[in-house]
Amino acid sequence: MIAFFGPVGRSYYEWRRCQASYTIDTIGAFFPAVMGALIVFPVYFIGKELINEKAGLIGAFMIAILPGQFLSRSVLGVHR
Repeated sequence: MIAFFGPVGRSYYEWRRCQASYTIDTIGAFFPAVMGALIVFPVYFIGKELINEKAGLIGAFMIAILPGQFLSRSVLGVHR
């Protein structure tokens, strides 16, 4: 529905620019969360290779539950 009624009342270029901005904002909001969830796997495998499986599990568990600055910031532009 939005795609059909979107350009009504304004030019197609303005409508596409608005849609692109919305897409970029959405990706910018979800990207840190997705990367934060996926970082658990490399931490596990690195800990497993360097020390042992228990260290890999502990490292993966800690990076999953501890808050911090690691992949936690995103900039979505001007806040309105």
